[in-house]
Amino acid sequence: MTGDSRAVRGDFGRSALGLCDVTEPCHSTRSRTVKFSREFIALTLDFACHVERIKVVPLEQALLHFTPLYLSFGLPRDFDQLNPIWRAFLAGLARHQEPVDWAYRYYLQRQAHGREDLDLDPTFGCFYYAFVA
Repeated sequence: MTGDSRAVRGDFGRSALGLCDVTEPCHSTRSRTVKFSREFIALTLDFACHVERIKVVPLEQALLHFTPLYLSFGLPRDFDQLNPIWRAFLAGLARHQEPVDWAYRYYLQRQAHGREDLDLDPTFGCFYYAFVA
């Protein structure tokens, strides 16, 4: 899949509404559950394709370094490209004819496993972030 975004390139649906659902009020930064919509996953894949083209980086790198997908799967902030959960995502994305649907199902499956450190990450709306030294 490296360098070949044909599997995910396309119009993934750019709905500006319903990008994520926050199940608690936005003023709280603890115990927040964020659930991305299918449209947000589509937008994320589309964005990665643009990054691939503009920065001339493999799609795998664009997905890893320029999208929230790795963290959304409940993985640590090490951004390990060899992480088996990440590798399974990339392999599935490459083999499925409907990459957005598959990516969204994979995301929901990973959400079912929970994310232990979500309470440690500050949030702003449906975005979480960390300061890097």
